[in-house]
Amino acid sequence: MFRNMVKSDGYAIGFIFNRKKRSNAPELIENNNLTLDDFNFEAVKNTYRPAFLDPVRKSVFCASLGLDNKNHQIRQCTMKEYFHMTGSTRYLKKLQQMKANRSIDTLESSIPSPKTTKADQYSNYITYLLQHIDQFFFPFYNFDTAKDRFHLYQGRQQAADNMVNIIINGSSKYNKIKRKNVQKNRKNKKEKDKNKNKKTISKGKKKEKKMKAFRV
Repeated sequence: MFRNMVKSDGYAIGFIFNRKKRSNAPELIENNNLTLDDFNFEAVKNTYRPAFLDPVRKSVFCASLGLDNKNHQIRQCTMKEYFHMTGSTRYLKKLQQMKANRSIDTLESSIPSPKTTKADQYSNYITYLLQHIDQFFFPFYNFDTAKDRFHLYQGRQQAADNMVNIIINGSSKYNKIKRKNVQKNRKNKKEKDKNKNKKTISKGKKKEKKMKAFRV
C-alpha cells in the first residue's frame, strides 16, 4: 500500500510502501521437523554440494566446498576484494583528490578531537566546526555527492550477489573458462572503442573538408 510519501536526495528517488506483517511461525516451518537422521550421507554426497563457511578476520568469508577431506576447493572473498566490488576504494581515492584540490584535507586534519571529558576542549571542537562550516564543509558535502552515494549503494548490492556467486558458481576467480571469457570480452571492447574513435576522427576530417570547400 502506497504511503503517499516520496523521498529524494537530488539524484535517486524512493517511493514508500507499507506491507502486511508476516507471521512469526508459518505452518510450513512448524510442520517440518528435520533432523540429521533424515539425511543419508551418500544421498547428500551425490545430490548436493555442501559448503562450510568460516568468518575470517582478514576476509569476509572462507568457504570449503565438498565432503572429501583431501580433494576439496577453498573459496574466499577478502576485505580488499569486497571494497573493490562495492566501488568504495575508487570513491575514496576520488574523494581524497577532491579534498586536496580544495584544501579540505588540511582543515579536517586540524579538527580538535571530540573524544574528551573536558568542556573547554569540546568547546574548541564545536567552535572550529562553526568557523569553517559555511566556508568549506557545506559547499563540499552537499547534494552533489548524491550520485556517488547512489553508486555506492548499487555496489553494496552487487557485492553481495557476487559473493554468493563465488560460493555457488566460483565466478571468474575460480573458473578458468569464465576467466577466459572475461579476457575476450575486454579485448573485444577495446577493439570496438578503437574502431569508434577512428570513425569519429574520420567523420571530423570529412566535415572539415566540406566546410573548407563550402568557404572556397
